[in-house]
Amino acid sequence: MHKYIIYGLIDPRTNEIRYVGQSTCGTKRIKQHFYPSHYKSRKKRHVYNWINQLLCINLKPEYIILQELQQCENIKNELDTAECTWIKKLRDSGNNLTNLTDGGGGSIGYKASAESRAKMSVAKKGKKLSDAHVENIRAANKCRSPMTNETKKKISISNKGKKRTAEMNASQSENNPMSCKVICINDSKVYSSMVSAARYYNVSYESIGRVCKGALKSVKGIKFAFFPYDGLTYNEEIIITPYKHRSCKVGDKSLQNLRSSKLKS
Repeated sequence: MHKYIIYGLIDPRTNEIRYVGQSTCGTKRIKQHFYPSHYKSRKKRHVYNWINQLLCINLKPEYIILQELQQCENIKNELDTAECTWIKKLRDSGNNLTNLTDGGGGSIGYKASAESRAKMSVAKKGKKLSDAHVENIRAANKCRSPMTNETKKKISISNKGKKRTAEMNASQSENNPMSCKVICINDSKVYSSMVSAARYYNVSYESIGRVCKGALKSVKGIKFAFFPYDGLTYNEEIIITPYKHRSCKVGDKSLQNLRSSKLKS
């Protein structure tokens, strides 16, 4: 008996292979499935639910050696590849496998049920990441390699010809905080979005957002708030939509003077 094998567990009631696994210790790995410490502590996994179901009616899965592999330098990769191949082959032939993934020791192919997704959503709601966790995420993002030109070209080709529906645009607009209406406290003008106000006053929309949330008192002496704003009376609602960016520099004095005069008036 070879040490490195791909095996299948068979349901004695139907003689159907229900699980495909790999082993680096021969049939010893197969016997581990039937240890009480395994099928009881891991009964949330589909395969152990199935094994426990058989054991409850005094039955036990049979096994079959699907493939034997010779030891080599990349034996782990060879086992992963063989396992994936057998899982795909048996699924294509109609076997109802209890494998949650496509094999290879990874999570590729795993799809959480609607019930599982709902439980994960409830568990994560209201939880805040610790400062250490945030720093770890930030450090990991900094280490990411930049996107190659080849990858950019592939993304560009895949997106060409795609048209967004009106429903998609409306949904994105509603869920985008930058599309919220804001009001300038200085001149009582209402803007359709933070971007629109940012272009008009020559400031960043991030700063406007921070002012609206109370993180900043003002930006360049200009105060903003989310619309509607109870602390300000106004006679007429003026919505100014975003316009095309002019070919001028951020530090253009003539543009800054023009907007300063509008604020004072």
